Amino acid sequence: MDEKKPKIKSEDLSILAWIFENQLVSEKGDMLDFADRPFLVDILTDWSQEIVIKKCAQIGGSVSFNLKALYAIIKFGWNILYTFPTDSDVQEFVSSKTNKIISANPQIFGGMNTDNIERKEINGRFMFFKGTVSKTAAIMTTADLLIHDEASRSDQSVIDTMKSRTKASKFKGRWLFSNPTTEKDAIDIAWNQSDRKEWMVFCHNPECKHEQT
Repeated sequence: MDEKKPKIKSEDLSILAWIFENQLVSEKGDMLDFADRPFLVDILTDWSQEIVIKKCAQIGGSVSFNLKALYAIIKFGWNILYTFPTDSDVQEFVSSKTNKIISANPQIFGGMNTDNIERKEINGRFMFFKGTVSKTAAIMTTADLLIHDEASRSDQSVIDTMKSRTKASKFKGRWLFSNPTTEKDAIDIAWNQSDRKEWMVFCHNPECKHEQT
């Protein structure tokens, strides 16, 4: 999970207050409610410099990191480089998730250009979307934070090269998350080098109450 703590003021950490005060909704237009996925609260409020998350599929990770990235651009003035394995993954995700979030929340993101798939601008700061299997991956794009979505399925040499894109930043953040493809793949290795926090879930059957990760 988180290894290094950045110097960020405590009053800037309230992304949950930002979400609820501005009544942000999901890409589907639903109010954001973490009652059935409380682990997402930990993810949203963790501003460690390095984060690695090994997860199962379809738990809301990508949308949570999108909201977190947009918040960081507004609050901290960061430039962010957000990657997926391929350019087609970028096209599909930005069209179906990021652009939908922007359009559904004009009270915060009104006026943002949704036509440009690879770049979003807020207050003179940018979020760039790149595929790792791409001729243009990591070329001349500087950032304060790298977010690698589906890291296990990405080109590992490109992900490693992208570390140099944060050299000029004071933060130099790097967040990776994915459901692992195999044991000992890239995300599994990175997670085992972290402090390895785990979320536990419980069976709601009163006769069972089994606990598991």
